[in-house]
Amino acid sequence: MSASNGTRITTELSHDWRYQPDLYHDGIREGYASPEFNDHAWRQVSLPCLADAVTPELASFRGGIWFRRTVSSIQGDPACVQLHIGGVVGRSQVYWDGVLVHEDRDCFLPITIDLSGRTAPDRPHCLVIHIDNTCHPEDIPGQRLGWDMPCGIIRSVQLVAMATSHFETVRVTGGCEGSRGTVCAEVAATMSAHAPLQAELTVRSLDGRVCGTPICQVISSGQPARIEATIPDIQPWSPESPTLYEVQLHLLENGQVIDTVSRRIGFRTISWSKEGIFLNGNLIYLLGFNRHEDTHESGMVENPGRMREDLRAMKAMGCNFIRLAHYPHAESTLDLCDELGMLVLEEVPVYWWGGADDETSRQILEAGKRQLTRLIDRDRHHPSTLIWSVSNETTENLPHIIRGNAELIRHARTCDSTRPITHVSTATRITAETSVEDDVLCINDYPGIEAVKRAKYSPQAAEAYWPTIIAALRALYPDTPIVVTEFGYPAFHGI
Repeated sequence: MSASNGTRITTELSHDWRYQPDLYHDGIREGYASPEFNDHAWRQVSLPCLADAVTPELASFRGGIWFRRTVSSIQGDPACVQLHIGGVVGRSQVYWDGVLVHEDRDCFLPITIDLSGRTAPDRPHCLVIHIDNTCHPEDIPGQRLGWDMPCGIIRSVQLVAMATSHFETVRVTGGCEGSRGTVCAEVAATMSAHAPLQAELTVRSLDGRVCGTPICQVISSGQPARIEATIPDIQPWSPESPTLYEVQLHLLENGQVIDTVSRRIGFRTISWSKEGIFLNGNLIYLLGFNRHEDTHESGMVENPGRMREDLRAMKAMGCNFIRLAHYPHAESTLDLCDELGMLVLEEVPVYWWGGADDETSRQILEAGKRQLTRLIDRDRHHPSTLIWSVSNETTENLPHIIRGNAELIRHARTCDSTRPITHVSTATRITAETSVEDDVLCINDYPGIEAVKRAKYSPQAAEAYWPTIIAALRALYPDTPIVVTEFGYPAFHGI
């Protein structure tokens, strides 16, 4: 199935895949990536696809899965084609016509591969994707996990054909002061000719009405450009009134549109101080849930229908906040949070980081920086995204972990200084040294569970715990707002 926005043609590659687990890591030797390999005995599947959904016996499988299909034709101009993979669980290798064109170590985040010069309109191509969810201590997530990691492709796979001159980078953010909105677009373009082109920014309401005056600016090939616009009479975005707008960026050559990229935004501002977190100048009290991406119906495959139901149920309970634990969730989830008015904490899976100050730890730090950059680039335009979190429950009595969390926060701040940045801590591990860089203290604790372990549980003791610990943290960090990100007590489904 193909779709076009007028300048880019997107072909969904959801069907006609062949699937094969690689229990003994024989795939390379057996030639699974080769166009000549006969895969007719492999099982036929559609994407997204997880190993345990196809073969329930592989529910705890750690290893490789191969996916193969033929791309019979390229829709649109084959001169410039990109392959987009929305997200996988595991390390990935991508082969095009038997050639390894990309390797990636980052789970959950989108992968874009330039296939320019590798496609032809008059012959089929062989696409092979190898996913391996073997745990590596230097990756994030690593070997210590608090959730399931079934192997597979969890989001869509698409081919996108576009003009040779096209936008390479588009980063859009919206702000506001009262009813006056501001849009900032950072763009860069790849151009087939040396002559500069024009980039035009237009803001529309979702019913198609043009808001403000379109802004047109000359840009040069490969050179970043910043386009700013002021939009009068906007409706600010908030959980109570989640008004959205569409920002369209057109690349023009001799007055003709040759590429278009759109982003849906909301106009809002975030600030924070010792009094708390403010949205559009108003103090907000956050009330909500943690949510993992997996569901009973579809595992870790994105499930917008279930997500919409869950968000509506949360809103009906009076909630305005969700923590997407503990890794990047699907882009469709952020779209729903924008639409329904749910503020979001997003997180990369630097999870239970501990161990020695060695090369493995340094690789974890670099992986965290890389994933933060990719996550923030993907989601900066979402008005619902409130807080970036760089880690969860790390071993904060180790000096190199304290330094690492601080370095991750500083790195995230270079990517986006408009939102508060944190690392989520166990409340009792916070000291005067652990959280100096944090814009918000995000704390987890389960006093009821700990009391049960000591056979000393009482509801009164659990209730008294939180005012005591929060008062102690306020004494350490009097100018930093506090968010309790995890608490609770064991329960059984249906009881």
